Parts: sequence; structure tokens; C-alpha cells
Amino acid sequence: MSDGNAAKKRKKTGEKYEMVLADLQNADVHKVFWEPVTGVDDYHEVIKEPMDFSTMRKKAKNGQYQDDDEFEADLLLMFNNCRKFSPAGSFWHDEANRLQKVMTDDVFPRYGMEAAANIDSDQEDEEASRDEAEFEAVVRQETEMMGGEDNAREARKKELDELEANAKMDTMELLKQFGDPEAILKASRELQSKSRLRKAGGDDAPSESSSSSESDEEDSEGSGSGDDDGSQE
Repeated sequence: MSDGNAAKKRKKTGEKYEMVLADLQNADVHKVFWEPVTGVDDYHEVIKEPMDFSTMRKKAKNGQYQDDDEFEADLLLMFNNCRKFSPAGSFWHDEANRLQKVMTDDVFPRYGMEAAANIDSDQEDEEASRDEAEFEAVVRQETEMMGGEDNAREARKKELDELEANAKMDTMELLKQFGDPEAILKASRELQSKSRLRKAGGDDAPSESSSSSESDEEDSEGSGSGDDDGSQE
């Protein structure tokens, strides 16, 4: 094949690849792969060979793709980079899977191309298992939290039940000591009255015994005085 014919073939092939890229970009409604990734911390430390649609368009226009395999290899590099940097279950990871499926099932057949590689079924199973494990971990954590709340409520109920039981026991003891509810009420009022007297009089307030002694002395003096008056008469 002459150089002229080879150049024409590369140009025609490049034009086909540009149309394929245009269809894939139309399917990439969120523009995830349109331009090189910029402004993302650590991206270029993780991804050593970035790829995007704009870079591929330039290569296609310059006739840098020798065949479909080279073209597909760059597309797969782009999707795999996204899956490598973005965790399974993330929006970006899912978009890479979705767009690769569009490429394989829709765009490539439209141009008489056959994808040499599909999304690895083992990889899909692994991602599904990982997502399921993460979901189970979240459910287990929520269950443990709910169990902790239930235990706290049960402990509080037990505490209240014990307080109620103790209150009933105290009431029974009072009934045994004073005999009936009216006696309990009377004893309670007497205790409250004595407590108020002590608070009002302070430490100098006379005790019941001292008041009783003073009363006895006054009665004795009164009695003696009466006897004297009688003798004078």
C-alpha cells in the first residue's frame, strides 16, 4: 500500500473514531469524561496514565490510532482509571460501567466494530459483594445502636420498678408501725411541726425535756408559797 493510500485510510479511520467519540460523548450527559481531570487531590499520584475524550479526539484527528484495538484500549484505559480512583458504588464508578456498556452494546455495533473486552463479570460480582458487605455493616451498626437504646430503656424501666417497689415497702413498714393511714398522717404532721420549731428557734430553742422541768419547778414553787400563806393566817 502506498503512503498516500495509507494516509487516506488513517484519515478515514480517524473520522470514524471521531464519530464514535461524538456518540459516546452524547451518552456522557454529565460530562464525566469530556476533559482531563484537574483540581482533584492525589489524582495524578494514583492515575499514572490519564485519558479522556478530548485527548482521544486529538489522537483520532492526527491518525494516531492504527486499528480498532488501539482505539478501544484508550477507551478502556479511561474507564478503568475512573473505576480505580473512584470507589465501587460511587457515581463516577457507576458512570464508567454504564458508558462502557453503551460503547459495547450500542455505539461499537453501529459502526461495525466489536468490543474485544466487556466489563469483567468477576469484577461486577466482586463489586456487588463489596456493596452488599458495606450494606450489611451499616445495618449491623444501626441494629446495635437500636439495641443499645432498647437496653437503656429496659434499664430505666427496671430502675423505676425498683423505686416503686421500695416505695410500697416503705408504706407497708409505716402501716406496721402506726397501724393505719390516719396514724401515719398524724405522725408526719408532728414531725413537720417539730422540724419547723427547730428551724425557727435555732439551737437555743428549749427542748421538750427542759420545758417540762421548768414547768415542774414552777408548780413546786407555787405549792410552797401557798403553804406559807396558810401558816401566816
